[in-house]
Amino acid sequence: MIVVYDNASSSTKRVTLGNSTIIASKSIDASKINFGGAGAGIWWEEIGRAQVVSGVLSVTGLPARKYLKVLITTTNNAATAFDCSVQFNGDTTAQYRASYSTGFGAQIDTGPTTSIPLEASTVQQNGVSYGELDIVNIAIIAKVGKWTNTNNVPIAAMNHIIGAFRWTDATNLINRVDIVRSAGAFGAGSEIIVLGHD
Repeated sequence: MIVVYDNASSSTKRVTLGNSTIIASKSIDASKINFGGAGAGIWWEEIGRAQVVSGVLSVTGLPARKYLKVLITTTNNAATAFDCSVQFNGDTTAQYRASYSTGFGAQIDTGPTTSIPLEASTVQQNGVSYGELDIVNIAIIAKVGKWTNTNNVPIAAMNHIIGAFRWTDATNLINRVDIVRSAGAFGAGSEIIVLGHD
């Protein structure tokens, strides 16, 4: 039983809640959330997730969304350090440009190049790297976005990178994201998650 205030009668009332009012675990889905009509207030929706499979960190089959947020975690539990970069739709040609700063230092401009340099430095043994990309994904224009990344390199230190990028493809929506390493192998816990919104 709970006590509620009734505005109509300007009094308090005791209300007994029955089992029918209990919401089952995981029963609230996107269609039941309404911040402005028909779920209009829902912002980010998970549209893709992948962990390492046979040494590959890639998420495919992404549905069309105007805005993408890509969350990337890479780990290294091997002896060989590696750098990571990002490619879209399996495109390995020189259609990428980037402008970034490492440790809030001088701006570095790259391009045209075959990928976006996710990390400021290598992921060392027992190291971890976390990055986020925000992307405007419109088919008829080049894709632009920004990214941040933090990693512990060397093991006792931290490094940070911020940057902006462009993928010059003006024909296709992004439907695949690949994380490419320069050497070695991704460690346990490496993962990519893609969120989308129109």
